[in-house]
Amino acid sequence: MFDLICRIEANRNYDYHEIRLIESGILNKGNHQIPEDAKLSFDLILNDKNNSLGAPSMLIGDIPLGLIQSNESAREGTLWISEFINPYSGFREKIGQPFSNNVGVSEFVIRFTSSNKVYRVAIDILATKENERLSEEMLDHLSKRFRDAVNLCFSRTMIGAGNSKEMTETNISRLIKEADRGISSIETSWPIFSGQIRTVSERNIVIQRGGIPDSPEGIVWLSQNQCNIVFCDASEQTLKINNLPAKLIDGATEVVNDNANIRENLVILSYLFHIQQKLKGIKGKLELEKSAKIGVKQEYLDYVSLDNIVSRYKEPVIRELINSVDKLEKRAVTLYRNLAKIMDKKNPPSFYPPIMTPFVVKNVHYRRIYTSIYNWYNLGDVVFTDTELFYGLRNLT
Repeated sequence: MFDLICRIEANRNYDYHEIRLIESGILNKGNHQIPEDAKLSFDLILNDKNNSLGAPSMLIGDIPLGLIQSNESAREGTLWISEFINPYSGFREKIGQPFSNNVGVSEFVIRFTSSNKVYRVAIDILATKENERLSEEMLDHLSKRFRDAVNLCFSRTMIGAGNSKEMTETNISRLIKEADRGISSIETSWPIFSGQIRTVSERNIVIQRGGIPDSPEGIVWLSQNQCNIVFCDASEQTLKINNLPAKLIDGATEVVNDNANIRENLVILSYLFHIQQKLKGIKGKLELEKSAKIGVKQEYLDYVSLDNIVSRYKEPVIRELINSVDKLEKRAVTLYRNLAKIMDKKNPPSFYPPIMTPFVVKNVHYRRIYTSIYNWYNLGDVVFTDTELFYGLRNLT
């Protein structure tokens, strides 16, 4: 059996310490972490007296690391120590810095010449703060470029007329992105928006048992319904008629209600309804495209149609698009229902363009939402053309 010890030299950020990665041939479980700028050395202590395993060898990832037998005595057995080769000077050193500017998951691999067993120790290489920011920038860049490639290759081209009345070209991914941006703006503003939603006070006359008229309309109603006035004991009186106690059976009182079913809110509600309808249409088209199993006939045996190659990759892409559209639709439905409940709106609204009223201009939450609504409608009345889903890739040169 053998032990593998990783020695980490002191740094300005941490003290010298050791990690026993393998003990008596058994991997020590756990999340082993090593800083990327750490200077390391390794000791492999072979306590097999009969040397039945043979000579050890080691890899860091897929890079060989030299192990040389030490003349130093080890209490447990034979000692093998690491040997790093400096790539610039060619010097051989016990201590090296193998993970500089390399972060993420790596592994140490141990093999023996007389054994088929391979020992692998997973290592989490920690990035420095500088490289953390660099890694985030790189991953963000790659993620965006990957999305661009997907948009270019796998998005159905659509034609729509924007505010400029010129024909513009867009695609499913752009539509999804704009819908997500708009829905997110409402979700972010919702806690404050829902509590400060614009309302208009409305006066209504309500007939109540024993109600006392508190408005001119209430007095007019009572004068027209004098049968509700009855004489009574003084203990029950609510008014006097010719110095006689009287009370009201029913009376008309004024109630002031806050009505949220107004134009500023109808604009947002109609926008959420429009998004739902558009996303449903897109999802339906994608489902049809997903179920289509149409190939292109090849007339030349030695040539392959690009469409046939592309069709092999379309299913996972379409599945991802359907997933995205479905999640967006559910978010839009939730917002629509919540707003419709506040507005007491039961029927689907008509179309209301996002006009910037003085109230909207002054209110930051409404202004932010209206900007998203404007951008959505500015995409135009997007419709599918007769081109295929992989229009972008089919036109690559």
